[in-house]
Amino acid sequence: MLIADLVRVGDVDVELCSIYGVEFHCDASLCRDTENCCTFDVVIDASERERLLGLLPECARFQPALQGADGPENPFDDCADEGLYGVDHDEDGCALSYRGADGEASCALHSVALALGLDPLRHKPLACALWPLVLIEGRRVIVGLDAEVFGFPCARRKERPDARLPDGFRRALRLVFGDAWLLELDAAARRILL
Repeated sequence: MLIADLVRVGDVDVELCSIYGVEFHCDASLCRDTENCCTFDVVIDASERERLLGLLPECARFQPALQGADGPENPFDDCADEGLYGVDHDEDGCALSYRGADGEASCALHSVALALGLDPLRHKPLACALWPLVLIEGRRVIVGLDAEVFGFPCARRKERPDARLPDGFRRALRLVFGDAWLLELDAAARRILL
């Protein structure tokens, strides 16, 4: 990423050509025998951890490995950075992931949200809700695209970026930044990409 590739939308810098230059559709049936987003390391903050701990009993219905003798096992480890926690992970992926009946990669949090009639994006870690978008926070906030996304069956590069943002990106960005910011993003895309 080059700074010149960034477009300022509100107080956020956006890799506009990157996020508008991909076709993306999450489809777990594509992830039977391939690497998938459940194989990435995920870090959460304390508020996410507390929210997710409350969902663990339900998650254990989908991922039995979470169930311990005295209740659900805590899959969150302290990180070196105070207030951050890593989600346990092994060669099969995230501790909250499981394989469905047809071998597709699935997320217990996503499944629990659907079973309870809730929005899965609001009940997953932010990093997971955004993927393959990435949020880089430092002196500036940057929204970009995970460099590995084109190695996954759910994404393909467009011949040329256009002003159509994938629906999943739109939902995730609305969740994080709100409707007004999303309207600004759309306006910038039309101005620059059309």
